[in-house]
Amino acid sequence: MKILHLAGLVINSANPEALAHFYRESLGAPFELQSHGTIKEHFECDFAGVHFAILKRKTNVGSAFIPSFACANLEEALADLAAHAIKPLHPIIELGAGKRVSSIADPEGNVFRLFQQRPVQPAPAK
Repeated sequence: MKILHLAGLVINSANPEALAHFYRESLGAPFELQSHGTIKEHFECDFAGVHFAILKRKTNVGSAFIPSFACANLEEALADLAAHAIKPLHPIIELGAGKRVSSIADPEGNVFRLFQQRPVQPAPAK
């Protein structure tokens, strides 16, 4: 079996309306209330090429899954969040090869990361 790409991300929530509002305001995810098939009312959207949904279900804080959202400028993204009184859990981590991350907790304690890939400058010729 060959996996093509990440198709969706589902977050279980005790308060899906508040969580959808958080992601709408902090990241610009265009959540809308939906109801289809056998799934009761929930919030969903297509966001940055991935289907994103929030369902009202029992939550498990501390999940092993941490979604990462790519951004063009990590400092600017963190400043935008700070304007909404949202603070990162740690300073920016430089992962090497131009990769950088910072982690944020949503109102229910779920952690997500903002990720930036900067172009790597070639080493100067000797």
